[in-house]
Amino acid sequence: MVPVDKPHNFRVQAPTDAVTSAELFAQLDRILESSSFVSARRASHLLRYLVTAAVTCPLKLLSEYVIGIDVFRRDPATYSTVSDPIVRVQLGRLRTRLDGYYRDEGRQDPIRIRLPLRTYLPRIEPYSTGATLTLRLAFAPLDCANEAPALRFAAGLQDELRHRLHQQLGACFLGVAPPPPGLNAATAAGASHVLECSIRSDRSKTRTNLRLLATGEGRTLWSQQVDLGMDFSIACQERLATLCCRAVEECKEASRRTVAHV
Repeated sequence: MVPVDKPHNFRVQAPTDAVTSAELFAQLDRILESSSFVSARRASHLLRYLVTAAVTCPLKLLSEYVIGIDVFRRDPATYSTVSDPIVRVQLGRLRTRLDGYYRDEGRQDPIRIRLPLRTYLPRIEPYSTGATLTLRLAFAPLDCANEAPALRFAAGLQDELRHRLHQQLGACFLGVAPPPPGLNAATAAGASHVLECSIRSDRSKTRTNLRLLATGEGRTLWSQQVDLGMDFSIACQERLATLCCRAVEECKEASRRTVAHV
């Protein structure tokens, strides 16, 4: 089992600098005492467990099965990760809650604790609030090659993205670029980056393509293709918007790290 007490004299190596265990656990306390986490018992326990594991346990010891037993008290004799998805479900909820914390209460926090996909160990990075960012994002008008209901879904997704990106970036979100869509319009509007999205569907599924581009270079920084089946729900719009916002945040942090080292 992973100990839940705060370990001493460990250093967590981050990509740009080192974070001491004292700094890391002070950040963890800030998160767990926030309004986003103070009443979320399961999320808080899971996050403390994962952060502690990051500085005390070898990577090979941390698995879905181990977390299910240590955190959620599953019986080792009967627990199966195939039939019981509690770890995957709770980790997804924790990731969403943590992203929300850093968009709001933790926006100025000096350390970022992230939960990347396809791993159980958190990514821990120092975060400089003093660097000046150059990221100014425009959102190209969403391209839909089909009629209703895909067209209505596209309009809903555009509204969801516009709301989420404004919350995340504030004045650095320039809104929807004027037509014609694409890099030229976004550059003319003063954007350093542009988010593009296209939707097409047939009788069996709907495919969404999401792209984040650097306007000055015309370079694709992030691209993801998502097949939705025939799910045109608001929940699906929210899921796609979350993917986009996470990619923008990663780009923003990469820009901040670059500026901090200039």
